[in-house]
Amino acid sequence: PTVYNSLSPLVQGLERDTQSESNKKLTVKLGGFYGVRVRSTNYLVLTGDYDVPLYAQWKYGKGTVGSFMCDLNGNWSADFMSNENGKTFIKNVVKNLMPLENIHPTEIAVDIVEDNYINSVSVYSDLKEGEYIVGRIVNLEDKSDSAVSLNATGEGGDCYVTMALSSGNNYSRCRFVLKSGGVYKLTFTKYDAQGNEIATVEKYKQFSYSKEYIANIDGIDYEDNLKTLAKKANGSLIADLEYPEEVFSNFVKSLERTFDPRLMIIIIIIVLFLLDVAVRKFKFKWPHELIREYKNRKSSK
Repeated sequence: PTVYNSLSPLVQGLERDTQSESNKKLTVKLGGFYGVRVRSTNYLVLTGDYDVPLYAQWKYGKGTVGSFMCDLNGNWSADFMSNENGKTFIKNVVKNLMPLENIHPTEIAVDIVEDNYINSVSVYSDLKEGEYIVGRIVNLEDKSDSAVSLNATGEGGDCYVTMALSSGNNYSRCRFVLKSGGVYKLTFTKYDAQGNEIATVEKYKQFSYSKEYIANIDGIDYEDNLKTLAKKANGSLIADLEYPEEVFSNFVKSLERTFDPRLMIIIIIIVLFLLDVAVRKFKFKWPHELIREYKNRKSSK
């Protein structure tokens, strides 16, 4: 086999034949292959002589498809399967094709939608009578390991809940605010009516601000820094983030414009005057005169 795509993670760590001119041939051999044509050379990872496809890989939907043009039962691939390079390649293929997420149905499915510092969470679970879901969020960079419950609302602090998981919304959604950068772990646990744990799912998210939004940067309070930043951009700082509609308070709702038609009227008068002089000078006929002559000729025939 010859390495067609040297950047592919599938061929990393494989020994190459230093005696070959291209230094891309592997030291292990295959005894045969199934002859096919590849749809795009971008899919190729391994090739044989004359660039015949040996292994191709491409994206399909949300997954990845790999096609190895040889057997894996030891017929043509006996040397390949017994060689460390061959084993490494097959392991790389399997690892690369495996899904990154659990594709099997779970008791709890969670979807997080981020909108700046406001986060909306949708929780999908088939809850039977008496079952409920408990959620919590913790900043992994906080050494105190203090968690915030997603089942109770609150205000203030770097992390607080504005809409809680509750029986009122069938434990299906919640909303929380993050104002401190870091990596966060969200845990959702499903319990039965007796309080026994049924299932748990964990989600991770990261949140960060640009440098100019960090408090007390270079000894300057971040609010003063934001005021300066907004002023330089011909804007203003919103005093209360809970009421962002004040951004519209100074909006100009109409544009005033004055127009003096005198110059345009003078130009039209001059053009019409010159046109009249030209008609009289060169005996041009006006359109109504041409129409009248045409009618006279037609009636005289």
